[in-house]
Amino acid sequence: MSRGEALFTYRPVPYNEMGVALLLLTTVGTLFAAPLASASGLFPLGGLCLLPPILIALALILFRATPTTIYTDGIEVSQPLWRRTLRGPRYFTFSAIKNLFPASYEITGAFMSPFASSAGTLVHVGLGIETIGGERHVVRFTPGLLRGFRSESEGYQLAVEWLRRIYQERGRPLVSEASPLTDADVQRMTAQAREPLLPMTTIVAAFFLPPTLVALVLAVVQGPGLLPPPALAVALAVAGIPPGVAVYLTWKRSRQRNDLLTELAKHREFLRERAAAVPPPSPPISSPASGTLIKG
Repeated sequence: MSRGEALFTYRPVPYNEMGVALLLLTTVGTLFAAPLASASGLFPLGGLCLLPPILIALALILFRATPTTIYTDGIEVSQPLWRRTLRGPRYFTFSAIKNLFPASYEITGAFMSPFASSAGTLVHVGLGIETIGGERHVVRFTPGLLRGFRSESEGYQLAVEWLRRIYQERGRPLVSEASPLTDADVQRMTAQAREPLLPMTTIVAAFFLPPTLVALVLAVVQGPGLLPPPALAVALAVAGIPPGVAVYLTWKRSRQRNDLLTELAKHREFLRERAAAVPPPSPPISSPASGTLIKG
């Protein structure tokens, strides 16, 4: 399939930010902190202690992102290695695309920090692709450095500029169809998108309650001498419930908020292109003979 000339290429951050942080943490902890803090026989466990950083490194390789390239006849979206291995859709011709619109998303791992996620400061804008067959894809343009938490990165702006130019030459709008929204719908959806994902009191309680729960569990089940492993497991499991529920609710509601923001952006793009397509009214023409105005 001929793709035409490559016009623009965006190279995203190749590796997941949270994955890199976990790899550094587990590597330093395993190779440097564990030998000093572990009792005799607990390191290196026959090499099993190296399993977590190895698994994280493999996961980083499987999720390594490829560039996004805009051609004269279509767009090749960034995909991780595992999806390319399964031969998932990667290249879309413009003839097979129905809508191109701004799509909201949060950077990977943002849901693990409900404090930041609820504030909405980590929401970015990517390129939403909707095919004629109904498939939806989001091309991410997350910058490697967050400067003032700008949602529209330079890569996104350049990509949209090229796409507008291509579609104008073809005489097509970026958004061919959009859900009809009234002014009341827009106001309601905007208000919902501005609401915090979780109340601050709930977030504080979820992350500061675990120490109290651990103390209560230990006070109930702890017997004389060392704490038995089952009791320790129960204490950790109970302590993990509040932050786990908070993270899950934040992740779920952040996806709902991103859907609202995406629909609003798609609606605005649809209206903007329709307004730009309407020719301006003809100015009045002055008659040289009588000086009267003739409306064109």
